[in-house]
Amino acid sequence: MRVRSLDTLSLEDHANFNVVVYTETFENIDRVIEADEFCRARNIGFIYTGVFGPSGFTFLDYGNEFWVTDPDGEETKSFIVVNAT
Repeated sequence: MRVRSLDTLSLEDHANFNVVVYTETFENIDRVIEADEFCRARNIGFIYTGVFGPSGFTFLDYGNEFWVTDPDGEETKSFIVVNAT
């Protein structure tokens, strides 16, 4: 498996990859949505992630046929870190 880091990528260039990952792209969300739709139409995995200090998010789009299942059925846990040393 090859991994490459690119500063720029045309929409058509996305077709050359199995998975495309966008990180720290906040100034043009319309471009991110356009890239995700392009990838989805071509069965290319799309990951969008960002970090805000101690918080962060990850969005994964591997198409309608990709399912994530919870084997133990436990409730999702949510918490806030109030102190770190």
